[in-house]
Amino acid sequence: MLTLRPHHLLCTEFFIGKGYSDNFTKNMYDIISELEKNPEIFLSIKSDAICSECPENCTSGKAFRYDRKVLEYCNLNENSVFRYNELKQKIKSEIFEKNILGNICGDCQWYSIRSKFKNGGI
Repeated sequence: MLTLRPHHLLCTEFFIGKGYSDNFTKNMYDIISELEKNPEIFLSIKSDAICSECPENCTSGKAFRYDRKVLEYCNLNENSVFRYNELKQKIKSEIFEKNILGNICGDCQWYSIRSKFKNGGI
């Protein structure tokens, strides 16, 4: 089972090989490769495998705010387990198709990359 922060469901959809460092980028590729196998995901607002290579270690208030908004918009509960494809469909229907990504993470430094995708990255 893989632990992910809710907002990282968005990050993995828009990842284009750029990141904070080479280690971060490699880690993202590894995690995305694992997600393609449709594993069980434990949703947590605490540090996860992606945070481990982030220079801020996802401790900023923004990360928590993004997590809370994803949980709210997708009607998901923290500390719950889902299949990745179920979560992917949820963010597609509840965030990307409703065009509300900017409401969640419009102040993220990576948002300009994300906003170039029509209807999200899915």
